[in-house]
Amino acid sequence: MKRAYISRLLPKERGKRVLTLLLLLLFGASWSWFFLPVPIYGVLNIGNGAGMLLFGGAFLATLFQTRLKVRLKQAWGKKSGKLLLTAFAVCLLSGLTLSGVLVGKVVSAAANTPPAAEERVTAVLLGCQVREDGQPSLMLYRRLQATKAYLDAHPNVKVILSGGQGDDEPITEAACMKTWLTDAGVDPARLLTEDAATSTYENLRFSAAIVEAQGLPGTLVIITNEFHQFRAAMLAKNLGYDCYAVNGPSPVVLLPTYVLREVFGIVYEKLFR
Repeated sequence: MKRAYISRLLPKERGKRVLTLLLLLLFGASWSWFFLPVPIYGVLNIGNGAGMLLFGGAFLATLFQTRLKVRLKQAWGKKSGKLLLTAFAVCLLSGLTLSGVLVGKVVSAAANTPPAAEERVTAVLLGCQVREDGQPSLMLYRRLQATKAYLDAHPNVKVILSGGQGDDEPITEAACMKTWLTDAGVDPARLLTEDAATSTYENLRFSAAIVEAQGLPGTLVIITNEFHQFRAAMLAKNLGYDCYAVNGPSPVVLLPTYVLREVFGIVYEKLFR
C-alpha cells in the first residue's frame, strides 16, 4: 500500500523515475551528512541546521514533485504568486551562488600553508571551546596537535595563544592551551597568552597588539581548523597582516556543518564588522 502510494508520487516515464530516485538518494545522503554531527558529536548549529533544511526541502520537493508542479502552476497564474515565486527563486539562486563562491575561498585559504623553510613569522593559535573538566574540546585538541607539530618543526617561532573564557568554560582558552602545550613538552618561553578575546575578530586584534608591543615578526601563521582559515585570514589582512595557514584537521563528518556555518560567519563579518 505504502509502496504504491510513493510510486504514484514519482514520474511515470522510466528515465525520469530513475533520475528522481538518484536525486532522492543524493539529497537524502546530503541531509544525513548534516544530521550525523547531532547524534555523534552533539553538534547543532546554524551550519547543519541550514544544511538539513536545504536538503530536506530538496528531498521533499523531489518526492512530491508531481503535486508541487500543480501547486506552482496554480500560484504562477496569480500576480502575487508570480511575484513571490520570482523573489524566492532569486534569493535561493543568489544564496547558493554566494555559498559556492565562499566555500571555494574557504578551501583555497586552508591551502595557503607556510613555505617549508622557516621565515620570520609569529604563530597565532586561535582558541576554541574548553570542556567542563578544563580539557580542550575536539576542535581545540586538533588545533593543539597542529601547533605542537609546527613548533617542533620550527624551533625559533613563538606562538600567541588567544582565547578568553566563555560563560560555560571553567578556565580561559589561553590557559587551557598553555597547559596542554607545556605538558606536551613545548618551552613555556615560546608561549605568549592573550586571554581576553571572545571572538575571531578579537583573537586577531588582540594578538596583533601583542605582536606590535613585543616587536614580533609581522607575518602571521594562523593555526586553526581548516574551515576557519579564510575568515581568520580576512580579519588579519584587514588589520594589515600577511598570513599563512596551519590546519588542525576536522573529522570528515563535521566538515559540511562547519564550512556552511563559516559561510554565515563570513557574511556577518562583511556586513557588520
